[in-house]
Amino acid sequence: QRTLEAGDGLTATKVIVWSAVAGWLIRQWLNGSPFTLDAIGLAWLGYVSVLVASILSARDLGAWAGEVYRWAVALIVYVMARAVLLARRPAAPVLLAIAGGTLGVSLLGAWQVVTHAGPPSFTAGGMTRAFGTFGEPNPLAGYLEMTLPVLLAVIVSRLALRDGPSRDAGWLTGLALLTWVVGSAVLVLTQSRGGLVGMAV
Repeated sequence: QRTLEAGDGLTATKVIVWSAVAGWLIRQWLNGSPFTLDAIGLAWLGYVSVLVASILSARDLGAWAGEVYRWAVALIVYVMARAVLLARRPAAPVLLAIAGGTLGVSLLGAWQVVTHAGPPSFTAGGMTRAFGTFGEPNPLAGYLEMTLPVLLAVIVSRLALRDGPSRDAGWLTGLALLTWVVGSAVLVLTQSRGGLVGMAV
């Protein structure tokens, strides 16, 4: 993540995430749609609360704040995603976003490997490890191991429901297949053992 000129520590990722949160909150308010926490969300909120309370024994406030921020933002995104998915809106825009993001960062990662674009510390076995836009290989692998199974589910369901409602979404299935192949190859190119284990699980 690269720091933007708008402020120290303000990354493109943070701008995108908080813009999405603001837009979603405005939409919820205008539609009068409440949002609720399920059992997972409540457990997650409990964990974040414990992290917040741990400030009493934190030795490094910077590290503490970073950890609280990461888990709190993840909870907010979870609540947003759950509300969108439960609304039973067409899935195509969500799947298109997942496929587009995965394909884009995978192609960037492949380019980094081919051109040896990473720092010397990213070289393993004579090859540069793919890191995409994440700054390091392991977070890229973590991202891929979360998006690739979703794309695989689309492909499998398409094959299982050839005569079902998905018959008109052939282009989306093709995109999912292309992205899954490219993304799986780049996951290997990250050389992340944790990422490969996570994908296998």
